[in-house]
Amino acid sequence: MPGYIGSDHPYKDGERTAPLLLLSRAQYFGRCGPGSCFKFQDDRGNLIIWFSQKDLEWLIPGVRILAKFVVKSHREFNGSPENHVNKFQVLKE
Repeated sequence: MPGYIGSDHPYKDGERTAPLLLLSRAQYFGRCGPGSCFKFQDDRGNLIIWFSQKDLEWLIPGVRILAKFVVKSHREFNGSPENHVNKFQVLKE
């Protein structure tokens, strides 16, 4: 069953590496300017959310990647548990 990755203090769990499927990408305008919100799913069905200001035109829904990241927080949105990440790095397309 999809849920949270790691403990109640996820930032202390360190880096993780996982294959991810991009489900959606949405534009947003935050306090640091425009960017994209990427919504990924891992092999266990967990949702991984990454906000980025990087221009990643090739990263479109349906693309599978291998990524390294740190889970910084757990949140629930519309009844779904989400894992918000940072220090996101694409290792392999």
